[in-house]
Amino acid sequence: MTAKQRTGNAPGQGRQPTLVKPGERSAVLHARVSPAQRAKVERNGGAQWVRTLIDAAPEKTS
Repeated sequence: MTAKQRTGNAPGQGRQPTLVKPGERSAVLHARVSPAQRAKVERNGGAQWVRTLIDAAPEKTS
């Protein structure tokens, strides 16, 4: 008996991209924070809370 060989990925396999809004892919943002700041973010709603803060902040014009 011969072993079945892998033929690579088929379309639609693998992890699907995270969508923030319908039809919009998310981008990854890394920020260094203190343990207390991280705990505060988690208590206030995590990533969704951070997104809300970013959307509400005024644009800085220079």
